[in-house]
Amino acid sequence: MISNFALLYLSSRVSLSIRVYIAFSVILVVSYSMPLVTETLPRTTAWYLLLSLVVINGAANSFVQGGMFGFASIFPRKYMTSLMVGQGVNGMILNSVKMLLLIVLPPDESKKENDMNSFYDSLIFLGVFSVIL
Repeated sequence: MISNFALLYLSSRVSLSIRVYIAFSVILVVSYSMPLVTETLPRTTAWYLLLSLVVINGAANSFVQGGMFGFASIFPRKYMTSLMVGQGVNGMILNSVKMLLLIVLPPDESKKENDMNSFYDSLIFLGVFSVIL
C-alpha cells in the first residue's frame, strides 16, 4: 500500500520509462541477492533480510505493474490484451523452467544445510529470469 502511494506521488514527477527501468533494476538486484543471502548469512539473520527483500521486490513489482498497465490502458484494447498474454506466457515459461530445474537438481534432504542443489537451481533460474527480463 505504501508503494502505491509512492507511485501516485512519483507518477507526476518521474517519467514512466525511468520508473519502470529503476523498478526492473531493483527486481533484478533483489532477486540475485536472495540465494546469496540464504547461503552466506546465519539462518535467523537471513530470514529477516529475506523478508525485507521480498517486501522491496513487491514494491518494485507494484511500480512495474502499475506503470505498464496504466500505460497500456490509454491505447486500444489489443495492447492491454498483449500485455496480459505476455505476462501469462512469461509466468508459464518461468514456472516450467523452475519445475525442470527441480527435476534435474532436486534438493538433497540427506545433506540438509550442505545441499548446494537449491543454490545452483536458484542461480540457473535467475539467469533465465534475467534473460526474459
